[in-house]
Amino acid sequence: MNKFLLDIGTKKLEVKKSGTTGPIIIIETGMGVSMYDWHEVIRVLEKTATVIAYHRSGYGESSPVSDEKRVISDITNDLHLLIQHMNISEPIILVAHSFGGVCAQHFAIQYPDLIKGIVLVDASPTDYTSIEQLKSQLPVINERYNSSKVIERFNGFASKTYEELRELFKPRLMPGQEKLIEDLQRSILDFGISPMLYKAMANELNNIINSKLSAEDLIKFPQVPLRVLVRDRTIEINKLVDAGVPYSEAEQLENLVQTLIREQSDLSKKGKLIEAKQCGHTIYRENPDIVILAIQQVIDDII
Repeated sequence: MNKFLLDIGTKKLEVKKSGTTGPIIIIETGMGVSMYDWHEVIRVLEKTATVIAYHRSGYGESSPVSDEKRVISDITNDLHLLIQHMNISEPIILVAHSFGGVCAQHFAIQYPDLIKGIVLVDASPTDYTSIEQLKSQLPVINERYNSSKVIERFNGFASKTYEELRELFKPRLMPGQEKLIEDLQRSILDFGISPMLYKAMANELNNIINSKLSAEDLIKFPQVPLRVLVRDRTIEINKLVDAGVPYSEAEQLENLVQTLIREQSDLSKKGKLIEAKQCGHTIYRENPDIVILAIQQVIDDII
């Protein structure tokens, strides 16, 4: 593993490069998710591929978000600059989760010639407006998961100190992470108590609400091998029910999300849907093997 700060001209991004041969895979993490959380997937892929994971602005040791008006095109431009400054001359395989999946879809349309394969792991839909509209009609979900309130909460965390966040969240390692080297464990524990992380998350949540792609944009999506992994519907419904959301509300919301995620496989004529049975939203952590298999399928399709 080679971890470093990469100066892309406008800011510095924390990058981890693993492996030295094979196709180049770049991982775009979800909102509030560390690249270290992808350790198990990277550990396998680095044996036959070059894997690059990085932290967006505000994440880890990357430069903080300096502009409150940062939009998704700013994020995709940063990724483009990362590719340029790492002297990557061949098209990449882009693997993305959750909000990272929104960024990946925008990136693929903005820079289609740089993409030779895509894996979307329970990627958030770009048509998030329809989700917001439905949430506003579901009383309990609107009260508990109203995006404006979540953004307000993130901004509240951003105003606190590291010490206050440490006391509030009491970070712990996930199962299996205690086997990692000490420096990596420390990076994992420190990641979620950074005030600038929550400033970035507030910005990103606001961005996802305004991320819808037009029909003209969707036509530009590169016709490359594509795998779309979708979570288990029942698991996500049960999570909401366990949190006190009425079943009817949880079912309506999850049905819409499922429909929008599944439609992503139609972005490319070479797209295929993979159902991650018994997995929730964090498929890459709950069943890394199914993510690795999807990436290998894309590699095989390219060859």
